[in-house]
Amino acid sequence: MKVTHLFLLAVALLCLVSSGAGFANRPRTRRECYQANGGCRYRRCSFPMMEKGRCNSRKRCCVRQDNDRNRGESETWNLWDPLKH
Repeated sequence: MKVTHLFLLAVALLCLVSSGAGFANRPRTRRECYQANGGCRYRRCSFPMMEKGRCNSRKRCCVRQDNDRNRGESETWNLWDPLKH
């Protein structure tokens, strides 16, 4: 029975450590939010923006989504590297 408890404890600790790793990169202060090219908002983030963290207990850090559809042709062309393909 002790082996089962140790196994369950190890699994629980592993889950806690792995879930906390995703929050390490999120902005937690106003300065970190602005360094991530974001802005602090009291309400929800509007469409082109996504919530990436918090500026303080009330304000959210909203950062613009970066996806391939928003890039122009010149930026897309610069991403292609013939030596990598």
